[in-house]
Amino acid sequence: MQQLDIELQGGFKAASEVRHLLADLKPHVSQQVYDDLVFMINELVTNSVRHARIGASGKIVLSVQADPKLVRAEVRDDGPGFDESVRRDPGLDEGSGWGLYLIEKMADRWGVTRHKGGGTSVWFEMEDPGAVRGPTPTNTASSET
Repeated sequence: MQQLDIELQGGFKAASEVRHLLADLKPHVSQQVYDDLVFMINELVTNSVRHARIGASGKIVLSVQADPKLVRAEVRDDGPGFDESVRRDPGLDEGSGWGLYLIEKMADRWGVTRHKGGGTSVWFEMEDPGAVRGPTPTNTASSET
């Protein structure tokens, strides 16, 4: 299993920084899952900056675990959180509000965790059916006729 734990400085540069740091995961997942992973984490980091108001003096914590079958990512900030049961479909003409809607559509599972000491995490999981799983065993039995 590949584990990646990152503490990001908040503010407007956080999303571009995280895209660069996720490159270490590329060899461990399929291209499709990697692309989706980068997109969804970028959305969550952007939400931390925009909606939780995590500025340059704040921190955003990212944790990703990737194995050949499953990828789990979690983005945590010290913001107040939100009510995930209040979901809305953004209008086609809206320029924002698409992040969690797209995560719900793209991830196999996702959710929100409020921490007792404060802060909120949004997590998601994706199964990776296209991941490289190592060599396929070959039949070594031989038959003589």
